[in-house]
Amino acid sequence: MQITLSINVDDPKSIKESIDFLKRFTRQVAYEPKTAKSSYSINDVRSELSTKVKDNRAAIKAKLSELGASSVTNLEESKYETFVDYLKSL
Repeated sequence: MQITLSINVDDPKSIKESIDFLKRFTRQVAYEPKTAKSSYSINDVRSELSTKVKDNRAAIKAKLSELGASSVTNLEESKYETFVDYLKSL
C-alpha cells in the first residue's frame, strides 16, 4: 500500500493535520511483517548438526555467530536453510 500526502511545511496547521491523519491511519492498519518460512524444522537442523559437529565444532560455532546466534536454539527460523546448506557443505 502506498499513500501520497502533500504537506505545506510553511503552515503549522497543515503539518499538524497531516500528522494526526497518519496517526489515525496507522492505528487502523495492522502491520504483520513477512517472515521467511524455512523448509527445515529445528529437528532437521539438529539432525544435520549431529552428523557434523564432532569434526567441525569450531567452524560451526563461527557460522552460528555469523548468523547472529550463539547456538542452534537461538538461530532464527529464517536462517535454518542457510545453516543446513552450510552443514552439508562440510
